[in-house]
Amino acid sequence: MLLHAHSIYKGNLCGCGCGQWAPESHDPLTTGHYEIDDSTVCNAGAALQEWQKSDAEHAEPGTIPVVRKVADVSATDLERLEREREKRRANATRKSVQPGRGEGGLA
Repeated sequence: MLLHAHSIYKGNLCGCGCGQWAPESHDPLTTGHYEIDDSTVCNAGAALQEWQKSDAEHAEPGTIPVVRKVADVSATDLERLEREREKRRANATRKSVQPGRGEGGLA
């Protein structure tokens, strides 16, 4: 029953991901009645987006990024994590540029 109710709820939401009710938000009479409030920042989401921009291309295939709260991690662990991140970046750079072969290691 609960699953059925959830599917009805999801079915009435706009498909673009805005989270608004489709019948209302698709009604031409509501044109201009919506605005974006970008004052809320998800710090976990921001960390994930930053990783996707800067580190994802250096990750091993199949890597699943897991957001974890670093405030619960000791300073020693943070230093170790940063060293590991730098090592991954350096390894990825070495793999992508090989002497005499150019970018990507291709002849």
